[in-house]
Amino acid sequence: MRNSIYHYTSMECFLSMLKTFRESNSKWFELWASSIFYMNDSRELYHGYDMLMNSILPDIEEKMSLSPELRVSRIWSGADGRRKEADYKKSFIDSLMKNNGTPFVVSFSRKKDDSTMWDRYGDKGRGVCLVFSEYDYEFVPAELPKDSGVEKVTAMQVNDVCYDGCLDECCRKVLVNTYGKLCGEAGNTTDAKELFGLKLKYLSSFVAVLAAFIKIKDFASEDETRFIEFVSDDECVLFRCAKDGTLIPFIKKKVPICDFRGVYVGPASRVELNKKALESMFHNNKALADKFVRTSNLSPDLFR
Repeated sequence: MRNSIYHYTSMECFLSMLKTFRESNSKWFELWASSIFYMNDSRELYHGYDMLMNSILPDIEEKMSLSPELRVSRIWSGADGRRKEADYKKSFIDSLMKNNGTPFVVSFSRKKDDSTMWDRYGDKGRGVCLVFSEYDYEFVPAELPKDSGVEKVTAMQVNDVCYDGCLDECCRKVLVNTYGKLCGEAGNTTDAKELFGLKLKYLSSFVAVLAAFIKIKDFASEDETRFIEFVSDDECVLFRCAKDGTLIPFIKKKVPICDFRGVYVGPASRVELNKKALESMFHNNKALADKFVRTSNLSPDLFR
């Protein structure tokens, strides 16, 4: 049996999903993937970049015994010394997002009925926790950025978030394989400018594909796994208004109903009333009739 992953959200958002579900003739659930620049930590991508450049890439380069001129982590060392590395980082990421698309993220957790997750993402325990089957979604293979230099077969699916330098073996394999391609291409040139351009292309691959899966260790308790898609077509981007008035860009992602298992009702809500109402909704829709509705085992006192 496949593992479960959990998506905490408000009751309002879940009712919106159910409305869209009915309008799609009960074939799909729609989840909202938000721009990575509007996550709880808006500097996530910059942190991922820093970890790649300062820790992860140097470690892999050392283990592969790469020559200094092939080490992507040292790409700015030969650039214009009048500019600070932070300036290059900002310019690079801004250009990367403009040319390859912004990462949009759907976050899941491996934590079931967890008080921290309820508090942060489940409307202070008043929302719901949606349960999905792991990995076998039709939308799972992440769409790689244009000219990423990484073959489709090495694309990551819904993947666990890495906290600081703890990059998992799947991600390391992507990096090692891609470095092999860099070395192959670099063997055909002796021109410093061409080599710089080559390393810049591969740095774009590393950051675009991996940086969005790296978070600071302060969030490790969330045990997060993510789906990420890169979007460059602004026509498919929508906006929602957060409770603090912030407009958040998002896209809609379809999840086959067969991979939706059921829902937990938040412990700080009118638990029994909400459970009965959801059971009635599910019972009256053939596609949802076999999905469970359960109540949280946590005390509502945790959220007062």
